[in-house]
Amino acid sequence: MIHGSHTSGRSASLINDYASLLGEAVLRHRTRTAEHAARIEAELASRVKSEFIANMSHELRTPLNTVIGFSKLISEQERRKLPDAEIVEYANLIRDAAGHLLAVINDILDISKIQSGKFTLENRDVQVDEILVACLASFRLLAQETKVSLQSTISPTLPSIRADGVKLRQIFTNLISNAIKFTPAVSYTHLTLPTNREV
Repeated sequence: MIHGSHTSGRSASLINDYASLLGEAVLRHRTRTAEHAARIEAELASRVKSEFIANMSHELRTPLNTVIGFSKLISEQERRKLPDAEIVEYANLIRDAAGHLLAVINDILDISKIQSGKFTLENRDVQVDEILVACLASFRLLAQETKVSLQSTISPTLPSIRADGVKLRQIFTNLISNAIKFTPAVSYTHLTLPTNREV
């Protein structure tokens, strides 16, 4: 009777030891799994952040270059003797670029909405040709400097669409910027875009 009790107690002790070891092994496995998942999530977040910063730096540079370029032309008025109409045109381009820059900055400030899943796009009537003309005009100086000719053609019956005008302009801006960037200067390649006015 005493021997049986001793054996039973030893078995229970072994079972407890095994259970403890198994629990520790499970805990270590879960810890490793959690650490691995956290590492992957951190790497993904870092990659997304880097891509976001790269995209935003591109978005910010384009309107800033427009502001700097045309304001420089206006500042040279004493030497260049620009016509009044041209000065007004440059001032309007600067104002338009500054407005676009502000919209991009607001998007950056709204990044928290994206992270929380509350980010929404505007849905209103947009004139595509007006957005394209504004985009093309903002690239006039860059096109001249890189010796790329920008031309535009579009059907006069193009209807308005429902879209987010700011985001649509960002898309067109990136497309035109890349087109100018990768067009060989020596070939004077014409970039044809869907608008009915030449910039």
